[in-house]
Amino acid sequence: MQIGKNWQLPNDRDDLKIALRDRLLPALTTYGFGADPDTGTAVWAPLLAHLNAGLDATGATDEARSTAVGEASPLDIITEKALRSLYHLAIAHSPDTWESVLRGWGWRKTSF
Repeated sequence: MQIGKNWQLPNDRDDLKIALRDRLLPALTTYGFGADPDTGTAVWAPLLAHLNAGLDATGATDEARSTAVGEASPLDIITEKALRSLYHLAIAHSPDTWESVLRGWGWRKTSF
């Protein structure tokens, strides 16, 4: 992208991939800079391949993390039942001061 008189590559990884693949590499070959060993396609093509591999790995990691977070384990369900039982026990045992009892146990959440 152009900022004033200067050109700058985007910071976003997906936009960077598009800029390298669709704009920079074709422009280098179109305007005769593709064979230049310092600034030609020999420099930018491996960077694009490395970026593609990194984006694929990042996407797979993000997908796995989202899937793992979205699934509730049986232990989560059992823990939730136990906490709810303790909550109702505190209300039944101390109907007037149950909130202070929960705070005394270290609970911050007062509703389930």
